[in-house]
Amino acid sequence: MKTRLTPRAPRAYQPSFADRARRYCLAGMKDKEVAKQLNVPLATLREWCETVPEFEDALGEGRGLGDGNIADGQYRLGIGCNHPAVRIFMPAGASDPIYAYYTRHYPPDGPTGRFWLAKRRPQDWGDNVETKAVYEDDSSKFPDGRLEAIADSGDSEEGPPDTEDDPC
Repeated sequence: MKTRLTPRAPRAYQPSFADRARRYCLAGMKDKEVAKQLNVPLATLREWCETVPEFEDALGEGRGLGDGNIADGQYRLGIGCNHPAVRIFMPAGASDPIYAYYTRHYPPDGPTGRFWLAKRRPQDWGDNVETKAVYEDDSSKFPDGRLEAIADSGDSEEGPPDTEDDPC
């Protein structure tokens, strides 16, 4: 059985809360989680956002940096990336290891790229992109009554009649 928390008096704001809240937001915590880490009710956290500009700025900065890091990682994953790497070998009988430096390549990840584009260009890549089928009646592509012959042979298994000027 859960015990009900009794309401407590709001905790007094301390300047160190701003830096802590920034780091919590940078780690991806939501307001409710930040309030729990600071040991205050969510209402108190929201009150501090309205009354203490440095606290509100710290939360915004932490969220912005955290979101930016994620966006940067998504972008790099979507386009692929390279980074320097090293492999260390210890041949039998050797006294020193051999260091082999190389560039490791990560190919682009298709679903990540599509996700990025769907968020950045929803009109082109979103889930609800409308496409229009355009039908042009251009019977001039079938000279010499060939179109009528194709239409007349609709149920025939023979296919359209052969013509002498057919290049195929």
